[in-house]
This record gives sequence, structure tokens and C-alpha cells, in this order.
Amino acid sequence: MRIRLDRTVCDGFGVCAARAPGYFSLDDWGYASLSGDGEVAPGDEAAVTRAILDCPVHAVTVLAKPPWAEESGG
Repeated sequence: MRIRLDRTVCDGFGVCAARAPGYFSLDDWGYASLSGDGEVAPGDEAAVTRAILDCPVHAVTVLAKPPWAEESGG
């Protein structure tokens, strides 16, 4: 899972940082910043999904994997 944070949409509620502090931090004004490159470890997907669903302004989205990133069977 890979996520993206649109800081232009963020209103500084801080829910994302409360739900998934390893992936989001808050700046001095309370607005979210994405920690790292947006790649979410499989064990952290539940917490990050909760952060995405709880964001009141939908500033965090899941990015679709490009077709060439799919694993081949052979």
C-alpha cells in the first residue's frame, strides 16, 4: 500500500498523526506531514487505513499500483 497526503487540503485536525504516528507528523501549526516515502508496511495497513477513513477532509489517499508493478507468476 502506498499513500499520498495533500497538504493543500489538510485542515490540521491531527487525526492521521494520532492513528498512525509512524507515517504522519504535525508541523508547528498542527498541519500534517507525511513521514517517509508513503510506502506502508503490511503490518501497519490497518492503522493507516483507519487514519485515512477518519480524516474529516480526505487529505490522505491510497495510490493505485501501476500495472507494471504487479508481480508476475513466472
